[in-house]
Amino acid sequence: NALANNKKKRQTEKTKKDEQKEETLVEDDKLKMTKKAIKQRKEDQRI
Repeated sequence: NALANNKKKRQTEKTKKDEQKEETLVEDDKLKMTKKAIKQRKEDQRI
């Protein structure tokens, strides 16, 4: 049963890593969107 527990532990660690990756991706997207919005605003002000 120690083997099963080990497998389960590794699975949860993998899930945690995947969740962190997704969070990072979401943050990156937010940053990109913010940068785009700022750029757009600057261009709008120029007109």
